[in-house]
Amino acid sequence: MGRARAPQEKKRLSFQKVVVLPVAFSAVVLLAVAALHLQFSPRVARVEAAALTEVRGVGRVVHEETLVMHQWENNYVEVTEFVVHLEGSAKEGVVAAIERRLELLGWRVSDRERSEIWLESAAWPYVIVSVESLKSSGVQVNDRGLPLDEMAFLSVVP
Repeated sequence: MGRARAPQEKKRLSFQKVVVLPVAFSAVVLLAVAALHLQFSPRVARVEAAALTEVRGVGRVVHEETLVMHQWENNYVEVTEFVVHLEGSAKEGVVAAIERRLELLGWRVSDRERSEIWLESAAWPYVIVSVESLKSSGVQVNDRGLPLDEMAFLSVVP
């Protein structure tokens, strides 16, 4: 009735138990970990470096800070803030001078309030730059003795 297993068949069963099953189990575990990582790892929206370089070019950057802020669920946004000094060249006001400089680079005003403007660019469709004078922003920086009326606070968000 029962037949004896051949030595070849015993080796094959032994190979399956010792090698194939642990490798298959490890592969399943690795795939599960990868799927969880892709599903639950944080997503951070960032502004392209070239757009930041373009915005930095409006004046002399005296302070720069990058913050990562929670947006919703597992999504975060990286906000870059600048304090820019225009070195006496802002005769019409610091916000108007920066607006003019950014417009020369293809940015356009998308919204305007009394002391603040928001600009967008066709070259960087998901980037918004807000500009306000340092005086009206309420931001405190070590201004190195520079005149506050020649300084602006810029915030760049994706």
